[in-house]
Amino acid sequence: MNLAIKPIKIKQPKISIPKIKSPKIKGFEFSISKEGRVRIPAKRKKQVYEKYKHTCAYHRCKEKRILDIHHKNMKAHDNRLANLELLCPTHHRKRHEEKYRKVVGRDMFTGKVRKKLVKKKPKTKVKRKTKKRRTNPYAPIISNSWLKV
Repeated sequence: MNLAIKPIKIKQPKISIPKIKSPKIKGFEFSISKEGRVRIPAKRKKQVYEKYKHTCAYHRCKEKRILDIHHKNMKAHDNRLANLELLCPTHHRKRHEEKYRKVVGRDMFTGKVRKKLVKKKPKTKVKRKTKKRRTNPYAPIISNSWLKV
């Protein structure tokens, strides 16, 4: 009696799964980065650089070497040209730390472009509950009654 176990070869079926492409919507181009953010299209980046003449948009800053594109309304998916701003890393950080943000809009009646500063909502701090101090139950009770003579 031969009880040797023979290995069995199983052939895996060849299945081709088509790659899912992002939907192409007319007039709306987007691609998603590894972090899950909507990328700014190369055309739009070029428009932003040309709009700000390859310099930082912050008042009196003339940085030209290292520049970031900043979303004015702090929404990463809003890649309109009016919402994008070219800033150096120092002023980019400053914009995120400011208590005010710039809002650009058009007046309904005159059609003029209006810029205004809006106060950002303060970040809520989590208050920790402090424990009440307990008095020592074994400490002697002191009262004024024993002082009377």
